Amino acid sequence: MISALLIISIAISIILYGMYITKARDVSNLKRIYNELHSGNDLNNVIKVLSGEISDMGIMVLAFFKKNRGTMHLESEKDFLPILQHSTAVKALFSQTPQHADDRYDVDKNMCKTLGQNRLAFIPLSIKGESHCWQINNCQDKQCKCHSSGRGPCWTQSEKHYRGDILETYNEKTKRCLNCQAFLPLGVLAVKDTSAWALSRAHTFLDDKFSGALKNAVNFERALYSATTDHLTGIPNKRSLVISLRALLKLSARHNEPLSFSMLDIDFFKKFNDTYGHQTGDFALRGLAQLLYDSVRESDIVARYGGEEFSIIFPSTDKHTAFSVAQKIRKKVEGHVFKHEQQDLKITISMGISSFPEDDIDSITALIEEADAALYQSKKTRNRVTAYESRMSGTAPKKERKELSMDPPK
Repeated sequence: MISALLIISIAISIILYGMYITKARDVSNLKRIYNELHSGNDLNNVIKVLSGEISDMGIMVLAFFKKNRGTMHLESEKDFLPILQHSTAVKALFSQTPQHADDRYDVDKNMCKTLGQNRLAFIPLSIKGESHCWQINNCQDKQCKCHSSGRGPCWTQSEKHYRGDILETYNEKTKRCLNCQAFLPLGVLAVKDTSAWALSRAHTFLDDKFSGALKNAVNFERALYSATTDHLTGIPNKRSLVISLRALLKLSARHNEPLSFSMLDIDFFKKFNDTYGHQTGDFALRGLAQLLYDSVRESDIVARYGGEEFSIIFPSTDKHTAFSVAQKIRKKVEGHVFKHEQQDLKITISMGISSFPEDDIDSITALIEEADAALYQSKKTRNRVTAYESRMSGTAPKKERKELSMDPPK
């Protein structure tokens, strides 16, 4: 009797010790992961670390498809999936549960070919919200299954309720949910197909332990976007422009390569606003930003300097080449028709060009001021491109630059 109790006691001790070792190992592993995550708040880095942990569980991660509200796509580095099409990735995103690829969906078949796998599965990544969607939106639709019930957010339900309305199609609800601030899923991990148990284990691991880390990374990304992006046009703002220009000018000086810079603005823009209204003026600014972006190389940088003024950085480009490109841009804008509310709108732009090292430039302040002086000459006749010459020095009114330290202290 005593020996049996002793054996049972030893067995229980071994089990408890094993549980302690396992728990200690799990805690140590979580500490290691959090240290890796907190080494940088970049969302891509967080996804990379978490994908590595999922891979260590025996699940091969093939890609991350991030939600893009603007394009209504799930986008990876090399491909995209339309959110309004039937696909397993979209189903995983909206249901917030792992899903196996469905052979009925052509999108899934094409994705299997793209990722080089016979079968795929998708694991959603989400942020846990502090409030329910009906609370965030002050929704009074008490007929909705989600209202006050704790059954989860409305996008996980099949009904077509949306803030008191019953919509005609599920696609219409999907569009609205996607643009709702309560819609928290970030995207989905595309993985090699595996057992439902393994997918569920990986999803629970990510959802329970790391939704907070994902939320911090998203908040950091949003703050960075707000600090460097012009909210009206979606292109880099003046602060971002100065940071890029400083770095590129240093590289050009180090490698003895040319760098050109253009200042441009819309001709008679005040008159345009007075004629058509400021909302139409904002539409023209957004349209011009897109037109400029589409007219340059990927390595070139288009930014909004302020008001109706824009800037373009042309890395590894001499003044002659930059002048030719600017002329093409000017003519493209002149011939473009902006269609807005059944109106055909046309604008023209004036541009000034300065270049390093041709214009004896020793700072980004000089680069900007010389481009501005050339722009000042262009605006005397409008719809024109002018390259800086030394005789133009000091001709343009000085711009207020105290809000940005453009050049580092010497």
